[in-house]
Amino acid sequence: MEKTKQGFECVLCKEWSLGWGENYQYGNNPQPLAEGQCCKLCDETKVIPARIKEYQNQSIKAKGFKKFQVSLTKFPKTYEVYAKTEEEAIEKVRDKCGFSVWDSEAEEIDF
Repeated sequence: MEKTKQGFECVLCKEWSLGWGENYQYGNNPQPLAEGQCCKLCDETKVIPARIKEYQNQSIKAKGFKKFQVSLTKFPKTYEVYAKTEEEAIEKVRDKCGFSVWDSEAEEIDF
């Protein structure tokens, strides 16, 4: 009788891992990052945070917010903010910086 190798290869980190089941062949679901199976470490450090971020983005979109990237020409700094309009995005950056923001541009970006 041939003995089969126990475990599986994680689709995210490519490490061999022992999961659960008769031959320890079952791992965690790596969606939304990949198809297949992932190890517990990748599930906890990569997959779960990605799912939380995906959920937060859906909630933000449902409330009518867009993601803007606001660039300041006088300073080498770019801010990402959630707002309903370009003007509101610039206002949020101005409030965050604590001074009037001249020569600023806002661009809507996907999230």
